[in-house]
Amino acid sequence: MSVIKLVNSSLTTYNNTKWEIGKWNKVDKFNNDLNNGAGGFHSYDTLPIAALHNYLLCGKKYRINNPRPFSALIGGDAVGNKYMFKTSSLCIETELIFPSINNINMVAYGILCAKSVFNNVEFIKWAHNWLNGNDRSIAAADLMVKQIKEDDNRNIYLPARAALEAVINYTDALDSSDGFQTSCVQNASAAFYNAAQNGQLDLKELSKQALDIK
Repeated sequence: MSVIKLVNSSLTTYNNTKWEIGKWNKVDKFNNDLNNGAGGFHSYDTLPIAALHNYLLCGKKYRINNPRPFSALIGGDAVGNKYMFKTSSLCIETELIFPSINNINMVAYGILCAKSVFNNVEFIKWAHNWLNGNDRSIAAADLMVKQIKEDDNRNIYLPARAALEAVINYTDALDSSDGFQTSCVQNASAAFYNAAQNGQLDLKELSKQALDIK
């Protein structure tokens, strides 16, 4: 199975794991906790997903800075979800071009995920206007916060609220001065997480669309 593996500029990843093209890395003891960085190697389903999730879902400890993406093969023991895998062995093959990405793309991803599960007509209209660049004002997002009400299923409302907060708190910065993600990025991440909990998201398509937003 071919996946996407991100490494840094010196071909290393978490715990200073060294990578060589065409050489398999293997762990002695596999840890099947997908959210634990130890005891396995993480990879992504597609390049757009890898690009977005590296910034959205990884704190400074696990984020790959100045990432270099490779197509890779995986083997051995494995766990995974809709977008990420963890395996006991992995081999990087061909280096790819990392896509241009900024906070606009990450906010767009949160909005796209939110509108996939929150079918409020006014919210969908606002989302289209933001994604098309017709109205990205804080005032429009503030107004939408006041207009939409919590759905009978509160969990479906949460991704929409998080997406709106990402716009209200928009900044070009990835991290705040204390080293944590800015509120903008945190809320875009929350929009994805909450939407993923409550609907069948086509992350391949949504991530591709998000990277096309300017």
